[in-house]
Amino acid sequence: MLTEILFASGSAAALGAAQFSPRILLGGSLIVLAAVLAAMAPAGNGPSDGKSP
Repeated sequence: MLTEILFASGSAAALGAAQFSPRILLGGSLIVLAAVLAAMAPAGNGPSDGKSP
């Protein structure tokens, strides 16, 4: 789903409907970085409260 946002932003800029400033690029980069880090995080086995079943 993240690639859909990237393509929409890129096409808007290419068609002249949007202009990217350094602030917008930095914010977008941070969002993409957060999504990549979340995707790379190891999957947990549910909430671990220290109790075993």
